[in-house]
Amino acid sequence: MNNEIYAAQLRAARALKGWSRDDLAAAAKTTVRTLARLEAGEGMARLTTLEAIRAAFEAAGVEFTSEREGGPGVRFLEPGTATQRVPSKCVQAIHLDGDQITLDFADGRKISIPIPKN
Repeated sequence: MNNEIYAAQLRAARALKGWSRDDLAAAAKTTVRTLARLEAGEGMARLTTLEAIRAAFEAAGVEFTSEREGGPGVRFLEPGTATQRVPSKCVQAIHLDGDQITLDFADGRKISIPIPKN
């Protein structure tokens, strides 16, 4: 299993779940400061920290996607494995596509949003 988690994936996973950094810190048994640093792309995380973050999201029904799955992103686990039912209007997956973010909705719609350049 690839344990790499991109900063944008971490932010997207929290948004998909509606979690604050405090919520994720409690679920992953890490600190808010560590999460803020990771989300900002500052430094490297310990493997145990990444595994704990991934496990917390997976236990909550969210999984990380990789380059082999259309690019790094996050999505709800397959139906029947998620901890909650996904309403038809909810975002089911978020993909990072170079200079845009693509949102896949449970009802089949897709929306692409350009990422502003600083």
